Amino acid sequence: MEGIQLNRHGNSKYAYVLLGLLLLGFLLTQTSLGVFLISSPWWVYLILLGIVISGYLAIKYTYEDYKEEQKWIEQEGTVYMERIEEELNKRKAGNE
Repeated sequence: MEGIQLNRHGNSKYAYVLLGLLLLGFLLTQTSLGVFLISSPWWVYLILLGIVISGYLAIKYTYEDYKEEQKWIEQEGTVYMERIEEELNKRKAGNE
């Protein structure tokens, strides 16, 4: 196994996709959900798909914004701490 490196994150994605497809197949074949889906108009699926994509993008960009904000807060905190250290050094130099 030395030459083969397993990517656990990538493998788990495939496992979740496969599990989702199996679950979807079960729901469509073993329940009345399949009949309901076939009898619905096609535009309903487009609306549902739009809602799902919109929700996913909202969560994704909210998380990215949060990470960017945390980075900015950390940079400002570093600048603030540098100013405090400079002030302390000036006071120490003035007392000597």
